[in-house]
Amino acid sequence: MAESTIAQLLGQGLEDLDAAFGASLQRRKEAIDEAAHWPGSERNTCVTTYSHLPNGYRIRFRKPGKDALKYPYDMTPQLWKGRGDTGLLPTFGELYGWLEDLRRDPRGIEALDIVATLLLRDAYMLDHTSTQDGWRYCPPAPVVSQLESLAPTIGPMATLNVLHLVDAVALNEDVRYSTGGGPTERGRYNNLLTAVRMITVMLDRERLSSAVGRLVQGGFGGVSPLEATEARRRLPLAHGAESDGAVAHLKAEQDIEWVLSQARGLTPTEIDERAGTVNRNHKDTGWRNGVIMEALERECAPASIEYLKQHAVLRVVRLNHRLRPKENVLLCGLDMNSIGNQTWETSPAARTIMKRHIFVVLAEDRLGDERVARIRFHSFGKQNIASVRKVWIRSQKAVIAGRLDRLPKASTKDTRVCLINTQDPKKGLRSGPGGTKVTARSLYLNPTFLRELLDRP
Repeated sequence: MAESTIAQLLGQGLEDLDAAFGASLQRRKEAIDEAAHWPGSERNTCVTTYSHLPNGYRIRFRKPGKDALKYPYDMTPQLWKGRGDTGLLPTFGELYGWLEDLRRDPRGIEALDIVATLLLRDAYMLDHTSTQDGWRYCPPAPVVSQLESLAPTIGPMATLNVLHLVDAVALNEDVRYSTGGGPTERGRYNNLLTAVRMITVMLDRERLSSAVGRLVQGGFGGVSPLEATEARRRLPLAHGAESDGAVAHLKAEQDIEWVLSQARGLTPTEIDERAGTVNRNHKDTGWRNGVIMEALERECAPASIEYLKQHAVLRVVRLNHRLRPKENVLLCGLDMNSIGNQTWETSPAARTIMKRHIFVVLAEDRLGDERVARIRFHSFGKQNIASVRKVWIRSQKAVIAGRLDRLPKASTKDTRVCLINTQDPKKGLRSGPGGTKVTARSLYLNPTFLRELLDRP
């Protein structure tokens, strides 16, 4: 089947991840409620058939599971054939080993792309259908057929059986953590997005250090989920009809990230010295941005630079020795003379917040030198964008009313994504609405929000 058709099937429902998550909560709740009422107790072990698969296989749940003392509704998913359990229940570690072996196959990359996208969809139960028994996993037949033509088996198991068994494990994770309190990000969501993250590492679309970093930290329960928006960006098939453009953007970001990674541990001055750049004006407040941008223009492919200029925003973040921002990080400027005639949709703020943001972090070492410490790509979600929109609208209303004292003010407990500040009044005096004098202003990222963003694994 044509790749475009496969992409269209896999992209359905992933256009709006916030809406997909919200819609999945009811399906997950109903699935949890069904499983919680299956028979089985410490004194009376029962096995419930969950779904039937080709060639006489079945997915069944044995209840209680091995962790029932800690999680009362815990179960053990099993793959049966005929009258007996096959004993094939891989841990996620074993599953990752099988997928690594698949990666070495000539057609493995294409197969892993499909598997990862199916798991992303499974996190939202997008491929579950409502039956008389309850919600059951039913991935699109054309997609499964294409996957099986590329990889008939994953490890010692038929590919379709692996997909169904992983879904069964995800259901049990939901039951373990969510019964009584309703579904949350724990359980199905976190476990499947961790699997997606590991596959993107195998596909060289995610850094191993980022994935492992969270796994070795305490308090995360052995999971390292990839943010859903990032997962979608790294999986072109999740973009449906726009998959070709997603591939081009992904390649551009990989190119940019590779060039920036070569600057890790260097100061901006050392980057300049390597390039033979001399006499740079360090009095210019944006000189560090200039160093990074020139390095990208020297080393990246032209298509990557075009992507950066059209679809992304480069920001340098300076941290002190305590890893706190040393200065405000600009989101965008506000033209106080024209903001009254703008709409949010056509404003520079809206255009900027919709773009991909690339943060190059300079951290201060013990000697006070700022060195490239990390690179983070980020896309602002709906809630973040709504927060920026709220600040922008309040600013617009204050300007139209001629009441600049009503502009949004920051506080130490502020949780908004962005705040508003005044630039140098001597340089920023302009004639505002009604001939009043106002100062040029800008929206900058809230330091609290920025710290949380950069601290994420």
